[in-house]
Amino acid sequence: MTDSLKKKVQFVNEISNAVTKVQANVTSIQYRIFKNLNYIDYTKEYLVINYKGGARTVRICSGNSYSAIFEEISKYLDRGYYAEEYDLYDIERHPETWQEEVI
Repeated sequence: MTDSLKKKVQFVNEISNAVTKVQANVTSIQYRIFKNLNYIDYTKEYLVINYKGGARTVRICSGNSYSAIFEEISKYLDRGYYAEEYDLYDIERHPETWQEEVI
């Protein structure tokens, strides 16, 4: 994983630590990165906001800036968005093709 991607993960982790202390309906916020095992340097980046009760908002954020990621977080603290959930679900179901990068 590149330093740039590691910094995005750390950025979102820090926001998650601050937000979950005051936003009762949010249990965690993650920045998840998946590497395609069939292509060199092909990754997908996802912002995942997890809510109490098990729901989650998924936003594809590949290539987004820090401010764009922050804007996505702020939009979905009080309401969910579920149209991109299936894309992440499909990647999670195919570990033979997609490997999650973890720092």
